[in-house]
Amino acid sequence: MAKELPIDTREYYSNDNFIKTNAMIQAKYKSSLMENKLLNLALANSINGKLDREGTLVVTLTVPEITKALGIKSHAIYSELDNIAATMTGRVIGVSDPKKKTFKYASLIHVAQYTEDSRFIVKFSKESRELIENISDQYTKLKISTIASFRSVYSLRLYESLKSKAYIPKGESAIDKNKIRIEFGVAELQFQMGTVNLEVGNVKNILKETAKTGSPDYERAIESAKEKVNTDWRHFSRVLKNSVKEINEITEMNVVMEPVPGRGRGGKISRVVFYVDKNKNSEEVSDKEALVELSEDDVLDEIMEMAAELTRIKISECREIAKAAGYSIERVKKAHEAAKQQKEFKSSYTAFMIWAIKDDISPNTKTSKKSAKGGFDDFEQREYDYDELEKDALKMNGTEGVYPLFTIIDQD
Repeated sequence: MAKELPIDTREYYSNDNFIKTNAMIQAKYKSSLMENKLLNLALANSINGKLDREGTLVVTLTVPEITKALGIKSHAIYSELDNIAATMTGRVIGVSDPKKKTFKYASLIHVAQYTEDSRFIVKFSKESRELIENISDQYTKLKISTIASFRSVYSLRLYESLKSKAYIPKGESAIDKNKIRIEFGVAELQFQMGTVNLEVGNVKNILKETAKTGSPDYERAIESAKEKVNTDWRHFSRVLKNSVKEINEITEMNVVMEPVPGRGRGGKISRVVFYVDKNKNSEEVSDKEALVELSEDDVLDEIMEMAAELTRIKISECREIAKAAGYSIERVKKAHEAAKQQKEFKSSYTAFMIWAIKDDISPNTKTSKKSAKGGFDDFEQREYDYDELEKDALKMNGTEGVYPLFTIIDQD
């Protein structure tokens, strides 16, 4: 590999630093945290790799290098590597370029073996060498120590993706080159972060076929996927928030996330914008981290999910519960725990929640029944009449029925 790399890039392969091609970073595949860390370690050592007769790139790693990068004990290294090697071998990754209408899928690692003299040998396939060696100007500088610090594979994959795109394109200007706006389609980002496995079922074929006529149809591919996790927005948004939080905690970047709903009333979230500050300082971090906390829409989303454990409620009811709690999800959770202890509600789940929030009812608080149907001390609808609350909510929104969960933003 040393013969393939331009001389001026070798300086990035020293001590803690290495470079990774953007094609490799933007490849779509599903893998574990340990597998990603080990792959990055192999890439960092690829500068010292050798080509065999078949044209495969052979990289050798030592036990001390691996234990440090993966955070595992040396006595457990055999079993850990055995598990990782089984999934790494034959791993298929895909890269597509909608603008050029091109794509490529290839097996990444041809062989992974652990020898009797305690060496871990990785052989990158001949086809995947293009993704590794095609440096030119499309690469990203990374640090092994940063990679080793990640606790979530989703955080690591998002970090690499954002870092690979955190630059100002040639010919464009910006007030601050360290603060970048990056936008992803939700479906593509789910593939990018590995929540969908393109190796199972018809996913890969769908992406290939749709790429021929334009950009890959990631949404259709996800619908057909047999192996996927956290792909609905409610769960994927939490994955993103947790990933952003970890990136802000352990890396040099500070990231703020902004979901973008589609057009029309009740439009689902179709895109996500990230604002990346490449050179954060302590004051900026504390200010911006507050923006990653739950928004009002997120609170409504969580209330709807909590209520689903006991009953079904409308979004207008979620709003009234949220208002009673001052949009504090902790106060809502406390009231919900109390609600879960009730056998039945005199009026409704919503009325109980508003009363429990207003009166700061704890989960273990005893409540006395008012009638055979059940009720609570002097909790009557005369104070919190839900019918009236809902009518007021309808008047404020100027319509009836189910309400959109997110504010609609017109896009240029």
